[in-house]
Amino acid sequence: MKNANKTVKFLEGMEYHIGETTYDELQKVNIIYCQHPLMPSIEIIFKAEEEGPIQNLLKYSKENIYHICYKSVNPDESILLIKNDGFRVITVSKPKTAVLFNHKKVSFYYVRVLEL
Repeated sequence: MKNANKTVKFLEGMEYHIGETTYDELQKVNIIYCQHPLMPSIEIIFKAEEEGPIQNLLKYSKENIYHICYKSVNPDESILLIKNDGFRVITVSKPKTAVLFNHKKVSFYYVRVLEL
């Protein structure tokens, strides 16, 4: 999204705690981490000054939910289990550290779930 103000206002109305804006120099995006005691945490990810991976998504939609995040103690095993269940897993971004998560590694995968 080009601007996070509307999303912040919406989440505040749903009683989310809105974190500070963090610039992730590795992902080249701005992120606001939002938490709620009863609902899933949400990352508001929006364009930074320099070009990054989110620019391609913004060409097609100004606002969207484009991924769901999962934490795994063994990501390689988790991916293997998904593949063994017959799903196609495509690496979008190999593991790299993320500022928002205290420089722990994150990676992104496309999982082909629905075929029409």
